[in-house]
Amino acid sequence: MTIDNRAIDDALMLVSALSECCFFALLVYKRIWKSLPLFTLYIAWAFVSDVAFFLIASHAPTRPPSPTPWSRPSTRCCNTVCSLS
Repeated sequence: MTIDNRAIDDALMLVSALSECCFFALLVYKRIWKSLPLFTLYIAWAFVSDVAFFLIASHAPTRPPSPTPWSRPSTRCCNTVCSLS
């Protein structure tokens, strides 16, 4: 039995975002935002940044990209430099 870490991460991010959203809604509904405006703004910013991070991370590749020809060191350059000296 294997555990899919990506699914666990996605579930935890979803629960975190939902709890932040509920907490923000509670702050607005109970009008606590009037006495703690900066805290309410911080909670809203945390929610927006978590959702943005989740969207970016969900579209990231699951494996590293294959190496390209220009990312590998070339031995031709070193051989020509060594043969010139």
